[in-house]
Amino acid sequence: MKTTSELQIEYDTLLSEYKTLKKLIDDAEAAKKRLGELKPTSIFNKAPGLLAKVKQELEDSKYPIFEVVNGPGSGTNRIIDVNEKWISIKHDGNYTPTRYKRDTGWKERSRDGYFHIDHIKALEIWEKFQAKRIKNENTRRN
Repeated sequence: MKTTSELQIEYDTLLSEYKTLKKLIDDAEAAKKRLGELKPTSIFNKAPGLLAKVKQELEDSKYPIFEVVNGPGSGTNRIIDVNEKWISIKHDGNYTPTRYKRDTGWKERSRDGYFHIDHIKALEIWEKFQAKRIKNENTRRN
């Protein structure tokens, strides 16, 4: 039979182990919750996590701002590409780009020019952006 002091030591040891394990479980649950907030969009959770949101913001920030939209559909429109025929503009977030004719600013497949942009302004912004990007690449090489 164990003495009172031996039982007290055993009890204190078990109690200490219990507290340590309880703290580990609480920390793991908090980490699991935070992981759920961070993880990218999954099949079960349609809302994008913080990783997906910041990744999208990072991708959007690589392009020059064309205009800031207030009101319904508010946000930022960015010029993502200009080629010989088209100016491609994309709204920040996970949206598809819209193409506008480079020479008129009319939206692709538009017959009346109702959906149009200021194509001259867009080309000026794009040229400044390209010049700045080339300048930055040259300074990095030196």
